[in-house]
Order: sequence, then structure tokens, then C-alpha cells
Amino acid sequence: MFSLSPGFWRADENKPQTPRVRPEQWCENVQEMASSKEPWHLIISFNEAGEGTNIEPSPHWESASGYGEYLDCLHEFPTKRPIQNRARISNYGRNRTLTVHNIDNATTLPEEHG
Repeated sequence: MFSLSPGFWRADENKPQTPRVRPEQWCENVQEMASSKEPWHLIISFNEAGEGTNIEPSPHWESASGYGEYLDCLHEFPTKRPIQNRARISNYGRNRTLTVHNIDNATTLPEEHG
């Protein structure tokens, strides 16, 4: 699995656990992910502002497209995968597990950080 995050800074902490990467570095990371042979690509996360991992449109990284620099990079370097390898997330349960489905099976992944 290839996972990618713009950084990690919980709102209740004084400093980031992982400093936020600039959009230029994010684009390099996205390009590396897109060209990888890993079957699963995980982006943490779209709108989790409480942990500082959001990449949704924001005035802090706005772009001419209106989507923002982080999403522009995901659009520029799309992952080209057959449809049967695309995932659908169905459940993020109380036991902190994530259920990911593809066409053939389901995989339950425990949350890696506690």
C-alpha cells in the first residue's frame, strides 16, 4: 500500500507531528504514488482539518482551477488502474478498523496509529 499525507498536526497540539509539505513537494509525492506498482493508494485525508491532513479547497492553497494546489496535483498525476482494482470504503467502525471492498473481496485494515 502506498499512503500519502500532506502532514499531521492535531488541533490540540502545539506543534506538528509531521510538518505540512508545500504543494510542490506534494506534487512530487503524488507523482511517485501514481507511478508506483502498489495495488492500493491511500490519501490521508480530504477534509480532516482537525488533524491538519486536509487537501480540500482552501484559501491557504487556492489555485486558478478553484480546487486548490493539492487537488490539482492529484488531477495532474491520476492513478491509472483497471476498474476492478478500485476500492469502495464501506465502514470505519468503533473498533478503529477500515473495511475496504473491491470486486472480489473485502479487506479489513486495523488503524496503524493509536
